[in-house]
Amino acid sequence: MLTIERLMRLDPDTARALRHAHAKRQQRLNVFNRGNRDWTSRETCGRIVRCLPGQSWKLVFNLNLKSDLDSVAPYLAVKGG
Repeated sequence: MLTIERLMRLDPDTARALRHAHAKRQQRLNVFNRGNRDWTSRETCGRIVRCLPGQSWKLVFNLNLKSDLDSVAPYLAVKGG
């Protein structure tokens, strides 16, 4: 399931959403002083990608992804597009 979620994060729309969420978290970074040093209180990351049955996403194939796709092939249905 972790491999499938990692592959889902390569979708261009999902990658854009992840970059946007990261930028927003950086803007809302809470920096405070503790013992005369700057400390941060960071937000937890949102779960943008979820591996659920019947979910689809786009992925541009390259040879670096072949071993990952082979390892999760029984759980995926690949359609050309």
